Amino acid sequence: MKNIFILLIFLTWYTILSAQNSKSVVLNQGQIFDVLPLKFNKEADSLSMRKYLKDSVLPRAIELGYIPISSIPINKNAIQGNYTPDIIVLGAWKNKASLDRIMKQLEFEFPDFHSLRREIWTIFYNTHYELKEDLSFEFLSNKFYVATAYWKKQSSDFQKFKEKTTNNIYKHKGKMILELSKGESPYGYYYNPDCFLITEWNNRVEFIEFMKVNHLEEQQNLKHINQFELSIK
Repeated sequence: MKNIFILLIFLTWYTILSAQNSKSVVLNQGQIFDVLPLKFNKEADSLSMRKYLKDSVLPRAIELGYIPISSIPINKNAIQGNYTPDIIVLGAWKNKASLDRIMKQLEFEFPDFHSLRREIWTIFYNTHYELKEDLSFEFLSNKFYVATAYWKKQSSDFQKFKEKTTNNIYKHKGKMILELSKGESPYGYYYNPDCFLITEWNNRVEFIEFMKVNHLEEQQNLKHINQFELSIK
């Protein structure tokens, strides 16, 4: 019961602190888009959580220029892959220089910054994507959403795989609302898939039909995959 209560506190605090509508994302070219799959530590100390999320670290990061966008719970176990986060957090920074400056300032002001993260989350993955063009998408409550991280096997075949996958998505009435590549993970927080997608479907049935067709392509062309159903409410 205590663990559930602490998790609810975490989700509530992050929602309150979010500066933008959690159902939409609008960013500009040159900004850094952050994708953070997180696994919550059920034994986390509530005082550490309060310090990081409400009283000190996160509010200070926002004050310095970090832009919280959305915190999206993961529905059920992973569809594919050996890792299921509890939540995917989306955030942004003004640019690369701003990101580097703010992180150095946080580490200076909070020497226990990284140890607090390790205490609150058993897994804290992070990938920065510098946007080469403006980015805009939204989540609709009546749609079915899936996040997929791909790690390629052979560079020469990966582009063909992505083209076939894109065709299969649209053939089965899906829609690719986000495609990210060429990311960078900070030291100690490595994730950085070769391609990260969020797809939108009318329902779970259409996604399953896509999976039946695309699964062989994935097995032939990928080193690894993580795939999760997003809980959009």
